[in-house]
Amino acid sequence: MPLPTTGGHWQQHALWEQCSPACVIFGWEQMPPRPELDIWALGLCDTTAQRSRDPERQVGCVILRPDKTVAATGYNGFPRRVCDDPGLYEDRDAKLHRTIHAELAAILTARECLEGYTLYVNRMPCSHCAACIIQKGISRVVTYPTPTTSRWLQSWQHARAMFSEANVTVDYISNQDDNITNSS
Repeated sequence: MPLPTTGGHWQQHALWEQCSPACVIFGWEQMPPRPELDIWALGLCDTTAQRSRDPERQVGCVILRPDKTVAATGYNGFPRRVCDDPGLYEDRDAKLHRTIHAELAAILTARECLEGYTLYVNRMPCSHCAACIIQKGISRVVTYPTPTTSRWLQSWQHARAMFSEANVTVDYISNQDDNITNSS
């Protein structure tokens, strides 16, 4: 059945009550289910992390605007135009001095003010990235729960404290059962 195209009669058409215009145009009886936004955005972080050349840790970050569109993405790695030889990733000291974290890469890539935006990252931000997140005015961070043992534990504790002081909401989403836990 062709769609009515004149006189604004589409809203009065009988199919309007049952289905959106896209369903009728494409013949879908029901739209496929979409993942919840936070789950989708963290999945996008995991996909973005695949760009990292670090064999030990792949971290991805996505920053969403308040209208839920993507403002920027980033992943951990060496700066542009710097030697990205795999041997440098094996030298822990060299790697730590050269690596830009995913959160900072996304912040630096963004071409707009990030005030009130939400940052998604597939690993808890360190204290240095937390300071940058706060400074840019990002109001919410969504990540997976932190491991209870890690060499980054102290940095994460400082990050959580700074987020709390700056009223940045931090939500943890378990990748096993997709439960959301608010820490603020």
